[in-house]
Amino acid sequence: MKNIVFLLCGSFNPVNYMHLRMFEIAKDFFNMHLKIEVKCGIISPVNDKYNKRGLVNSNHRLNMLKSALKSSNWVKLDTWECEQNQWSTTFDVLQHFQQAFNKNDKQDSKVILLCGADLFESFTVPGLWDPQHIKDIIKTFGIAVVTRYGTRIESVFQNLPFLNTLKDKIYIIHDPIPNEISSTKIRAAISRGQSIKYLLPEELIQYIQNHKLYV
Repeated sequence: MKNIVFLLCGSFNPVNYMHLRMFEIAKDFFNMHLKIEVKCGIISPVNDKYNKRGLVNSNHRLNMLKSALKSSNWVKLDTWECEQNQWSTTFDVLQHFQQAFNKNDKQDSKVILLCGADLFESFTVPGLWDPQHIKDIIKTFGIAVVTRYGTRIESVFQNLPFLNTLKDKIYIIHDPIPNEISSTKIRAAISRGQSIKYLLPEELIQYIQNHKLYV
């Protein structure tokens, strides 16, 4: 297989340690179990026009991501998706980055969608995903799914039998150190006035407090 580029799409509202850990977990899996080199990781925050309830402006989300990624030498933030005039589908974002690597990268890298089990499970939510869209993402790019405690990956395959024909491009990666941190839980804690210390880097906590986000 070609060198791998992980692409993680999402709101990052706010980015948290689990988002960043997913890259490390997936990299270990590909390096150690599949003997495949991981070239780099890309974080692509969703456009403001995604119109998700509680989604703060991309300027804030980008500032927090820049701060959180200071310690990484291989995971990079990309603002292309945020800079578009409209919301982009996951397939379109994957296609953009694959075309960019095809044009500029002589090492012939392969872009793979990196996601958590919650996104993978959302494939079964009626009306949320077009089945053809799911097929196109997996068949064209592949998907690396980092599981979380309590998730039922097998139920996704049961509810969507067509996934069984694409298993060779679906990489299920079990987190060796389960982590229950999520942006949803962090936002809920902030709205209740509870401490989020040690859930996020201190710089991000200060940023959220200074800009009165999620209150």
